[in-house]
Amino acid sequence: MNVSTIMTGKAENTNMKKEASTKNDRLTFCAVGDLSLADAVEAKIIEHGPEFPFSKIRDVLKAHDIAFANLENVFTETGAGRQSQAHLLKSQISSLQSVQDAGFNVVSLANNHVLDYGRDAIIETKKSLEAYGIRYTGAGEDISSA
Repeated sequence: MNVSTIMTGKAENTNMKKEASTKNDRLTFCAVGDLSLADAVEAKIIEHGPEFPFSKIRDVLKAHDIAFANLENVFTETGAGRQSQAHLLKSQISSLQSVQDAGFNVVSLANNHVLDYGRDAIIETKKSLEAYGIRYTGAGEDISSA
């Protein structure tokens, strides 16, 4: 399996390839479903620290070359949510520390909450993911970059 085939945009595969080469040239892949650090989860992160949400599964995630999740919320400090939607999901950028510490290294942004706070929030989320070393797929400036 070629990691670059599942990555888009600025996602690079060099670290994953290097790790895989130490494991008989095989990549291990772990996927979870929806991941949201919004609302009550974010409050618990603030109360208990960034390791809180994933402390019981961190070792499982980190044992794989690729730990993948569908990221249900944007990470932004600004922006007003869409008025037409009842439940909007967003977290502070600093909450990405929890995602990184847990071992997630690839997330999908292709879901129904990606536009909750508009285009600027998506851009801010993508830049923040890059800053935390988390690769992403499923959202871009146009369909080919998504």
